[in-house]
Amino acid sequence: MESELSRSVFVCVLLLCLGLVLVSFFLPAGCKVKSTGEVQDLSQLTSTEASEDGNSSYERSLQAAEKAKARIVLDDKPWPDRHHLMFGRVDLNGDGQMSRFKAVGYWGTRQSEKFLTLNSPDKPEPVKLYLFWDSLCMYYPPGAQWSANADDPDYAEERQFLEKIKYAYGYISEADILARPDDPNFAIHFWGKDNGRIQEGRINIRKYKGQPKGFSNAKPRLEEGPMIYTSCRSGVVAYDRQADEYFLIFYPDSGWFSPSVFAKADSWLMIGTWGGVLVAVDLEDYYLKRFESLKGTIGKIEVTDSKIIVDDGRYEIERPILRTGEQFRDYKFKLTSLK
Repeated sequence: MESELSRSVFVCVLLLCLGLVLVSFFLPAGCKVKSTGEVQDLSQLTSTEASEDGNSSYERSLQAAEKAKARIVLDDKPWPDRHHLMFGRVDLNGDGQMSRFKAVGYWGTRQSEKFLTLNSPDKPEPVKLYLFWDSLCMYYPPGAQWSANADDPDYAEERQFLEKIKYAYGYISEADILARPDDPNFAIHFWGKDNGRIQEGRINIRKYKGQPKGFSNAKPRLEEGPMIYTSCRSGVVAYDRQADEYFLIFYPDSGWFSPSVFAKADSWLMIGTWGGVLVAVDLEDYYLKRFESLKGTIGKIEVTDSKIIVDDGRYEIERPILRTGEQFRDYKFKLTSLK
């Protein structure tokens, strides 16, 4: 009886081992099996995975970019103009052949553009990488666009170097942004992703500790109890003095259409903008309602017993504000510039 039991156990173990061998044999190369049993292609893993030292691959990419940057031998100044962030030469392969590298940057009040160029002496033309970041562009992360020759295998070494060093010039991927929901630097991005297409309905709120940058001098401003509502980076933030935390409560379609005036109607915060958009947010449950757009800046919102009057009668809303149900709009997220 014991011998039959032993043989049965032996057969089970043998079949289990054979199954594992077959799985490993037929599993595609470059894949791993997650603990849930789902097979995931390593080439599609996001750059947010942490390594054994606790750093995400974005942080490792940033470190690698700084090391690549340190390899560049800078030309003596003065450089061609004030827009040159870096101007020098780098040995890509350790063979003594120096490739010309330059980084040129342009900044506006809301946008930044950077052009990275690498030109090897044995190649007929340079490889170029254009980086664009609109800090007030709702939803989109920094953009990157390559010159046509970047896909040419003959320019693989140049592209590899620019791929590495781009992180030292402000590049960050969508996956890495989404891995940082608590980072206030990306509050606009998350508000757009969460709420940008809502015409009417409840919005998602993400809270951040402390005061937002530029808070003390921001206008317009409305204070009520511990709460302060004001403009910040072209959006509307609510700061709780007791909890010492803030959240973005509204952001316009464009950073150019920042809030121009506030008013309070019952529990609703009325927001008028420079672009003529009128928005109401119920502060009790963060229910948002957009009204029809007006031409020109909204300069005045008056609340009477029965109406909300915009610019002395240019537009009127009956009180109380009615909720007509969740609605979405066909808003197209797009960068304002990417060459």
